[in-house]
Order: sequence, then C-alpha cells, then structure tokens
Amino acid sequence: MSSTMITVTCYHINHMVWDMVCLGHQEVYAVIDLYGQCVQVSLTGGSGMIDNSLSVSHVTDKSFPTPSPVPSVSHRFHSVCGKNISVLCDGTRAERCAGYSDGIVFSSSELLANEVFEVRIECLDPHWSGSCHVGVTSLPPHDAPFLAGGLPSHALDLCSQVTWLVSGSEVTRNGQRLRENYCSNLERIRAVYAVLDLHGSVTAVSTVSSSVLEECDVTKPPSVTSESEEEEEAEQAVDLQPHFQPQTLHFMDNHGKNILLLHGNRTATRVSSYNQGIVVLAQPLPRLFLFQVRIDQLSPRWTSSLSLGVIGVSPERLNFPATAAAIKRSSWIFQRSAVLCNGAKVISLRSS
Repeated sequence: MSSTMITVTCYHINHMVWDMVCLGHQEVYAVIDLYGQCVQVSLTGGSGMIDNSLSVSHVTDKSFPTPSPVPSVSHRFHSVCGKNISVLCDGTRAERCAGYSDGIVFSSSELLANEVFEVRIECLDPHWSGSCHVGVTSLPPHDAPFLAGGLPSHALDLCSQVTWLVSGSEVTRNGQRLRENYCSNLERIRAVYAVLDLHGSVTAVSTVSSSVLEECDVTKPPSVTSESEEEEEAEQAVDLQPHFQPQTLHFMDNHGKNILLLHGNRTATRVSSYNQGIVVLAQPLPRLFLFQVRIDQLSPRWTSSLSLGVIGVSPERLNFPATAAAIKRSSWIFQRSAVLCNGAKVISLRSS
C-alpha cells in the first residue's frame, strides 16, 4: 500500500438518488464495501437534507447541502463489520487491513429519509482492481452476524434484506442490476498526475519547488478528540506527509515527441515546432500538494502559451496528442482563459 497513491473524493449516498422511504422500511442503514483498491474511508462533516423530488432524475453538486463550516459527525461506523476491517478514530474511520474483500461496514444508526451521508475515500491500493460499493440496506447491522454463513465477503451478496448499491457505474438491488451507466465509474478512482503543455511561445520549463497546503476546516475530517490529542495528531500528520524536494520532482520519460528532457528530467524543452510539447510530472499528486514550475524560455516566433492541469489516467504508456486540449479522458486542463474537462470547455474565465 502506498501513501503517495492517496486520492481524495467525497461521496453522497443520496447521489444514487434513492428516496429511503421507497424501501418500505422504517429503518435503513448506509452500507459501504471497501473492496479492491479502496482500503480506507472516513466520515466527513457533510450533513443535511436533499429534495425528495430529485429521486427520479440525475442530480448535480448543487443539489446537495454544503458541508457545515464547523465539521461535525452525526454518524459512526458500526462495530459489526467485515473480518478484514478495523474501525478506528471513535468510529469515524474504517480501514481494510488485509486482502481485497471482506470489507463491509455499516452506519451505526439508521438514516433519515433524504439524509445526506458523506464519506471520504482516504487511501487506495493500486495493487488491486475494483473499488468501493456504496448504498443503503434495511438489514440492521446487529443482525448481520446471524445471517446464514455470516456476513458475506462482498456487499453484492447482501440479499437477505432489501439492499441498494452502486457498483462501478451500475445500480443494483439485492445483487440484481437495475440500471447501467448511472454515474461516474467508482472503479476509476485513481491517482492524478500534473500535466503541462509547452505550446506556442513557451519552449522550456523547469520544476522549482513543492509544498503541502494546509487543509481548510471545511474539508478536514471531523474531530472527536481533545485539543491536546489534536495537536499530537497534527504533528504526526506533518511527519507522514510525503516530502518531495525540488530535486526529486521530475518529468516522466513518456512525453510529447518534440520534448527533450534535461538536468535529471527536471527541465523540459520543446525543440521543434509549436506543439507536441506535453510533459507529465512523474510522481502522482498527493492531496493538497502544490508544486511550481518556472518558464525558462520563450520564443517570439509563436503565439499561445503554456497549458496545465491534471489527468486521472496512468501516463506511462499514454500516446499523447498534439496538445493537452485533445486529451479526451480523465483530464482537467487550464488553457488560456478556459477550463477544459476531457477536451470540452466547462468554464470560461473571460469577462463578458
């Protein structure tokens, strides 16, 4: 397991858009299966209610309440869990300690109708395939040990009571697929890499520095400890952060065909034409990691300039297009006055 492979995301159970009442039960519980590459999740401070009218349509981020500025937790993970799970931090964190399965966890109490239940995926293990399954079940966690055969190793096998799950990009009920391509595929949660496109007038860049940003209170995991314990944990967290020194930051050997790497791959130079100048930082980006590059050389012969962003696909064997704007898979690129997602403009920063 590699701490440098951490990818952070937040996930709402109600993102699957189920009205809990439709299960026909007074009590439903959140269920999460830490399967495959997903090995650790934490409860966050996100809370609130969602409009029930959204239960028959797709939802957007604006459909959900904003996390409280003062993080708090109304739920915990139940002590009944898969045999490879350790429940930590007063029930706010669950970690799979062995294998790739037997990672089921439940909320310790039932969910209200239309309640947002939010978790953060803290750690991924790239040695496994597959990812987490999330959903709701009418099975009370304290009854799980008395199931025939005990708690199953996989959440898709929770069929004794009504259980809705999102598995990959599919919605299932009691293990039976009901809907395909419902949402972004949960199996595609992975590391992200910084990408730069030495386009037009920018012909050379170098990596110069790196640091880890301080996390704001809104996105920090909720605190359930005393102030002295918090200070001790904060000191430990600093020690656990990956310390990338400037000399260790370097570009990957796979790059655009017009790129020449120098100085231990810390400098990238475009040696021909005005495009085919894509480079990728060799290290995946940890959470809240900031790195800086210096523009070393400009050419008055060309217009346009540097594009930069992140990609969520492994770049080792990627065949780079002529420009970063043409990367159509798992990419966010800042180009001139626009932000592109998978090659399509989603934000324009130019004032009208």
